[in-house]
Amino acid sequence: METKFAPKPAMMIFPRNGPAVSKLTLWVASIGFLNTTFGTSDKIIDLESYVMTGSNFKNVDASSEIPITRIDNDTFYKWGDQSAYTALLDQPYSYGYANSNKQTNGGTGSAGANLRGLGNLNTLTLINGRRAGGNSAIGFEHGGFADLNLIPIAAIREMQVAVDGTSVAYGSDAVAGTVNLLLHQDYIGERVDASYSNTTDGDASEKSLSFLTGQQINESTHLVLSGSWYERNAIFARDRHISENADFRNQGGTDQRSDSFPGRLNANGQSLILEGGTYATSINDYTPYSRDPDGFNYNTYAPTAPTMEQKSVMAHVTHQLTQQIEIWTELLYTETSFENGLAPAPWSTTLFPDVLEAVRGSPHRPDDLPEDDIDSLSYRNLELGNMNKPSEKQAQRLLLGLRGELDRWDWEAAVMQIQSRLDIRTEGLVDKTGLIERIDSGFFNPFAMAFARGTNDGLFFNNAAALREEATSARESFKETYRSIDFMVEGPAFELPAGELNVLLGAEFREEEIDIDIDPSFLFPGIPGAWSGYSPYEAERSVFSVFGESITPLLGGDNGDGMKLNLHLAARYENYTDESASRKNKYNQFVYKAGFEFIPIRQVTIRGSFGTAFRAPTLNESFNTNYASLVYNTGSDASPNLQQFATVLGANPNLEPEQSNVLNLGITYEPDFAPGLTARVNYYRIETRDAVNHNGQQLVNEGATDFIFATRFNTAEVLTDGVDYQITYRYKNELGQWEASAGINQVFRYEIKPSNNSETIDFLGRLVHPLVPSESVQGPGSIPEYKGYARLIWNRGSLTLGATLNYIHSLDDNPIMTADSRPREIDSWTTLDLIAQYAWSTREIGWLSGTTLTLGIENVTDEAPPFAAGAFADGYDSSLYNLEGRRISLSLRKEF
Repeated sequence: METKFAPKPAMMIFPRNGPAVSKLTLWVASIGFLNTTFGTSDKIIDLESYVMTGSNFKNVDASSEIPITRIDNDTFYKWGDQSAYTALLDQPYSYGYANSNKQTNGGTGSAGANLRGLGNLNTLTLINGRRAGGNSAIGFEHGGFADLNLIPIAAIREMQVAVDGTSVAYGSDAVAGTVNLLLHQDYIGERVDASYSNTTDGDASEKSLSFLTGQQINESTHLVLSGSWYERNAIFARDRHISENADFRNQGGTDQRSDSFPGRLNANGQSLILEGGTYATSINDYTPYSRDPDGFNYNTYAPTAPTMEQKSVMAHVTHQLTQQIEIWTELLYTETSFENGLAPAPWSTTLFPDVLEAVRGSPHRPDDLPEDDIDSLSYRNLELGNMNKPSEKQAQRLLLGLRGELDRWDWEAAVMQIQSRLDIRTEGLVDKTGLIERIDSGFFNPFAMAFARGTNDGLFFNNAAALREEATSARESFKETYRSIDFMVEGPAFELPAGELNVLLGAEFREEEIDIDIDPSFLFPGIPGAWSGYSPYEAERSVFSVFGESITPLLGGDNGDGMKLNLHLAARYENYTDESASRKNKYNQFVYKAGFEFIPIRQVTIRGSFGTAFRAPTLNESFNTNYASLVYNTGSDASPNLQQFATVLGANPNLEPEQSNVLNLGITYEPDFAPGLTARVNYYRIETRDAVNHNGQQLVNEGATDFIFATRFNTAEVLTDGVDYQITYRYKNELGQWEASAGINQVFRYEIKPSNNSETIDFLGRLVHPLVPSESVQGPGSIPEYKGYARLIWNRGSLTLGATLNYIHSLDDNPIMTADSRPREIDSWTTLDLIAQYAWSTREIGWLSGTTLTLGIENVTDEAPPFAAGAFADGYDSSLYNLEGRRISLSLRKEF
């Protein structure tokens, strides 16, 4: 049987029989999946030869109980995806808060997978069947190439997504599912790709250029080499109506403008603002301050989709040593630059008593303003421009492997190292010591407006010059190292009436190290205007794993009367040692899984699995102290029932792994009366206990009013379940080939219980941003009840036309952030994407031979994302929606 595949989003495929993709621990780099056949237009895939992400088996006729999505390189190209992340974001099961390469406030340019809304840390990313990285020094994401922004689209042959708990195959983190990026390994030929796209609302251009070449060097050696470059221009918040003003009241939200800017003074218990002059000579120059109408609109300055550039090279070499033994190596190197930034740095004397002392003693203090009456003073470094945060990231992956065959048993061994380094520089800051000196000398007048200069009682001041002379920057450096060695053997154990029973055994050892280095001056409370959210530390992890799998045919062949039943059993044991300079945490983990595939009649296939999965605590959660500024529900009647507190998230070296039970049950129907019609339904249930949570909101509930010292504990429980639906119909007539398909994810439940003594909180159909919690647990982001797509593809000869309709259901907004705390609905969002593609065959004569041109229009009707009062900063959920508007793209592919 073969299934036509042409998604964006991709269809979900329940594979029939075929080689299973190598597993995590085993991490088989050669994914025995190269026999998959592709058509020319929309990728006709022969499912009789299939990689099964989620298992280590790769050379047996394994059945799969796991729903798998496949998206190949031609599909990326056709629909204009510039990264695996953007393609993944379109899938119905991709929702909830996730790191995004378009995230500004706190963003580092990384982009992580989030399946089923369970977060980046519960979705595992692989490259060629092996972990893409280990612990992240940043903390709440995975390290190395799990940042999907680091993997160039040109190097990816195919992306597979297994939406099932696969910890039994890959270990920690594979709770909601696994994203497996298969890089080019057997390509032969030469190819060049170039693309340009831009939005119709301002310059937000994207440009890319790449090449791919594959050569058979000799009878024994094959080389694949790829290089790519990508660049994206920024979109500023002021460029889009939804985000141009932080006063969101006219859209149904609250006034989120800032109270920190030049001319702001709190004196004698009153909030004041300087009016009618460039500097104050009397307390009478100040009038009472109110955010309406005087608040500072920081969205005038801030980017909402920062500038980014990526450069990458990939190589894969295979050499046949003997007829039974092969050696291979893989290399991937990427550099990215990310020009993030915020509005000019605000600062207040609240966190800096020595600056407050200087302000009180300033020679420019009005004579009728007693020193002790000054409670605090705010400023913003408008003279220094935006608080830019340019970052540079380098990552490299090197693997050396050996595999062979002995008497129908296949074995494989590999060693791998991944290193990455992220350097962030924060600009637009002012040195605290220098600022105090300039205040004391009178050259900086804290009672003046931005850019003010003049003479006050014979003393000259020039605020812009003073800040420029004391301008400084601060750096943060995050290093990650991952090393592993693994071995696996698989083959037939003995013959059963229905076929051979196959077994697989393997072992792996891996080490992970992280190192964070922060400018001492940037540690909390930091430099006026900013501080690092991290403290310097080093930590490491070592993991030893053993695992096994079996495929048992119970019915089939002469033993099934036309029926087929396969049983897949797997188990895994891991031993962890986590340690920092002064603390150590040791623990073990055992997981298991049982799955089946049952074909009672030829038209019906039933699949199911039940197993356990886990997430080990990150080194960041166990050993590092993070600093953040989080918003909590104060429960008071004061302005609008929330308050932002400086929060210390304390480490806990005694954390244990989060434990999950995962159930999947699906059915596929392919009726004889409608050839080409396939319908699939899959039910899933994921139940997690001992989830890591912090007690920040509880401390606020108990009356904390200043700093929040929160600690992480294994206290929470999470439950989500739902159904994936998909239907596909393929038809061919005299007009051409047609494919119509639709897919939707329906979430039945998404509940979190913060602790044993707390009530269960229902997050289904709601937006609760993790930085704006409304209950005693961090929210998971947007959890829409329905998310899906409908698609139509037509192909005739060299011409292909396609349309995709994307849909996200409405959500309940966070009432903490709505006007007057009223219930509010976030509108549903529907967008239309169109493509037209023409491909000249390589058999044609002339310079157009082997050329493919693609014209694409994303969001044809230029639909703005729905406003969300509960979103963080920009008025919409950047993890779920796209702010760009209509984007037109033109792509060229040339094959030689």
